[in-house]
Amino acid sequence: MARSDLLTGIEWVVACLTPSDIAPHPNFRVDSVSPVELFALLVELEVAEFDDYLDRLDSGKDFARGASAELLSAARESLGSETQRQAMNRLLELAQSPEPPLGIRVAAVLLGAVAASELDELDLAVDALKRLHEPMHVYATNSNASAKLLGAVLAQQLAVRLLELGEIDQAYRYADEAFQTLNLKGMELWDEFPVSRGIAWDSRQSQARAAELIRGNAMSARAFLADDSSNEWIDVVRSPAPSSETRPLRTTLRGLTTLIDEKFRERFEVGGSSRTLRIGGDPVLQPLYAALMHAELAGSLSEIGKLRELIGQTLMLRSLDEDLGASVAEAIRLLRQSDSETSLKRLLRSIRIHGPIEVIGDAGSRLLATKAPTMSVSQADLYLIEAAADLLPVPLKSKAIAVALAYPSTKSDRRLGQAASARWKKLEDSLRVVATLLPESNADDFTARQVLAWLKDFGVEKNSLTFSAAVKVAEAVRWGRVSNKVLHGWRQWISDLGEYADAGKLDFLRLAEVLDAPLNLAEILAPEGPEYVTWVVNRKLSGKHVSSTELSMSIEICARYLLEDVERADRGVIEGHLYSPAELSAYLIAKCDATELWDPLVKFLINPGVAAWDKVSALNRLAYSPLVIPDAIRAMILEGQPTILRTRGAARFGPKVNMLPSAWRKFALANGLISLSSAQMDIITDAASRYTELRSAAAESAAFFSDRSPEADWPAVLLLQLSQDQDSSVRAAAARNLAYISSRASVTQIVVQERVHQLLFEPGVGLPMAILRGLLRSAEQQSGNSENGFWWTSHVMGLVQSHPSSLIRANASRLLSSTSRPGGEDNNE
Repeated sequence: MARSDLLTGIEWVVACLTPSDIAPHPNFRVDSVSPVELFALLVELEVAEFDDYLDRLDSGKDFARGASAELLSAARESLGSETQRQAMNRLLELAQSPEPPLGIRVAAVLLGAVAASELDELDLAVDALKRLHEPMHVYATNSNASAKLLGAVLAQQLAVRLLELGEIDQAYRYADEAFQTLNLKGMELWDEFPVSRGIAWDSRQSQARAAELIRGNAMSARAFLADDSSNEWIDVVRSPAPSSETRPLRTTLRGLTTLIDEKFRERFEVGGSSRTLRIGGDPVLQPLYAALMHAELAGSLSEIGKLRELIGQTLMLRSLDEDLGASVAEAIRLLRQSDSETSLKRLLRSIRIHGPIEVIGDAGSRLLATKAPTMSVSQADLYLIEAAADLLPVPLKSKAIAVALAYPSTKSDRRLGQAASARWKKLEDSLRVVATLLPESNADDFTARQVLAWLKDFGVEKNSLTFSAAVKVAEAVRWGRVSNKVLHGWRQWISDLGEYADAGKLDFLRLAEVLDAPLNLAEILAPEGPEYVTWVVNRKLSGKHVSSTELSMSIEICARYLLEDVERADRGVIEGHLYSPAELSAYLIAKCDATELWDPLVKFLINPGVAAWDKVSALNRLAYSPLVIPDAIRAMILEGQPTILRTRGAARFGPKVNMLPSAWRKFALANGLISLSSAQMDIITDAASRYTELRSAAAESAAFFSDRSPEADWPAVLLLQLSQDQDSSVRAAAARNLAYISSRASVTQIVVQERVHQLLFEPGVGLPMAILRGLLRSAEQQSGNSENGFWWTSHVMGLVQSHPSSLIRANASRLLSSTSRPGGEDNNE
């Protein structure tokens, strides 16, 4: 057999693929170690062991001292976030050096590729891999089995990184090359090298096991990358798992069992502290990251995605009790790069609510710094850009728009083990994100031009969801900054659509109105159903003129639909509507004095066969508007109160928690229809409920009780308590209503105002946004009675000046603007 120091240096790559075959075993201490043994410890992420053995390094055993020293140094630095980028460049440079043995060069490029992936610099990794692969491919084809393994490892790594870049065809070609190169027949001539005392097999068996691993990963990659008609997945299912996979699986299990033990003790510890004291490394993350390193270096597509998601979820769990910054940023990266869309959306939503939102802004900025519009964009990338939209610096927003608009062209929008989205869904998602990015972007003309090109190419009017997303973009565009040519193009496009039904008539009307395009309303929307009423109501909401004829037609339509729904309910039929006639009727009563609708609406409400959720929406709408209820209607409501609260079908069709009692309570409190004592007991009961929806409803009802009984202090005390709730939605409801009652003179006023001020500057956007809404509602009620100003004006000004979210800054500015002029703004909950 040929000696490795005369040929490939294959042991360095074996140290990447199965490091336990090379590294010193903890049960067999040695007095001196070789550079490759130290390197294997680094691959296992046994950094403490590496540092302990460093002074026992016997470099005399090394046949390429300079190269091995550089590899060890760069590999050690690649594990640190502050030195990772510099280390990546050193590793990729070492891979291109012609002097070191091929094994060292391949090991360097593998570690460099892992670092490049983490840093979103995959184009650098692919370039380095290809440059090393070209001569290696020729060499491996005409050499022994060890050289073939080197070539296959490079090819499989290229397949993985090209897939991450969205280059599907190239990725398949390299995976196929790796699979074909390791044709296990005739693979007997292996280089020899010393192995760890912790294994019972020699270097030849070690390489054969590594070849089996790479061939299996290549087979899986081919099956994933092949077209839908391929049956290559059958071979994957029938093939046994490579024997070298068992140790990484045990490593993963070790980390998970430690995590479960941690969380179990935290949950069930009685007295004292349940926190874990960590000495000598993290017992959860170290094994999980080691398993991920193995998957990355071995090019295991499925394991890379699973382990990235698993570690990201672990960081999410542990960041609840620890320092948020670094661990949350790492969780975002891992979940995005694993294409774990559900977990990523949950994390981003949680951070936006609770903070620190700066982490999302930084993550979005870093992604955009490395992402060109010509590169592949994933669904997960898009989610991050959307979450960061109001946190990005203005100069980056135009680039973010360009990246988002490139998403529909991406061939592989989900990179690791996920199915691709339909083209219309990709365009819908892209347009939704663009609409959130447009404010402050100064990219109106570019966006309008690019979106118009997509609309013409796609035939978007045939899909209502995508068309609706396009309308939102048009509504966000500042058309005064768009060239006449582009504006004319949009008007021409809408004129050429012809048939509007598929696109959604209301969306078409919204778009025509935005573009100031001539249209014939009668040809588009006949006055015959709730859709027409919705159009009238939307015009009224936006301050546009509504004629008496349009209002009369809307009232007639609502009355007819309400009575028809009552008749169906009597027959046991529950009717669903895209636009609720009951809620539309409530709006027309509250805002347009449509008293003709009281009778059919009350008949609707007191019918026990009508679904609860439809009653809830109408009652909520009525609760937030001052009403004069005719005596006959009041008597009718009071008589029908028991049947209003009786319903059926709620659990089957609506929310699991019946919100009808709380909606009735708010409406009844607002209009003096129930006693304060009975309402108080119900509110306190809901505040102690295990259901977050009922605790949130209790916060709303407490404010309505305070309206009826301003001298009562217990509603403020209850809201102060609920503002400490563990659930974010309950805290937001409490904060909104604390802000609403904060200007009322009472013994709790100072405490309430201090709490509102505190919550106003909590991290995240959830609580500040809730408080701004509550303050606006309060200011509207004080209209004309605020000559001395509002107690919160300077605090809200602080948000305008310093909050990281442009969304919060804009809403704070609108609040200040609306309260500086008579009348304020209409703000129904």
